[in-house]
Amino acid sequence: MNKTEMTEQLAKRAGLSRAKAGEVVTALFNPSGGIIAAELQGGGTLGLHEFGQFSVREYQPRKGRDPRTGKEIDIPARKACSFRPRKGLRKDMKDIVGG
Repeated sequence: MNKTEMTEQLAKRAGLSRAKAGEVVTALFNPSGGIIAAELQGGGTLGLHEFGQFSVREYQPRKGRDPRTGKEIDIPARKACSFRPRKGLRKDMKDIVGG
């Protein structure tokens, strides 16, 4: 599903115009000013009950190997976006994909 398809589904399910649904999707997911991105950039987390939690993970610097040369290299510290599904979504996904 892409942004256009998500917008159309939201418009259909919530009884909104396509334009209004597009504004809602952008307000949530825009990487430079959306609600989710703003919360993560501020160091917070965003938890959606029964769905999942968005957060920022911090990775410590570490040693690694360059696969081309085999030389040891320093991998710098970094931050990355993380998503952990919660119980409701995990349960529903097991029903879909098995396991």
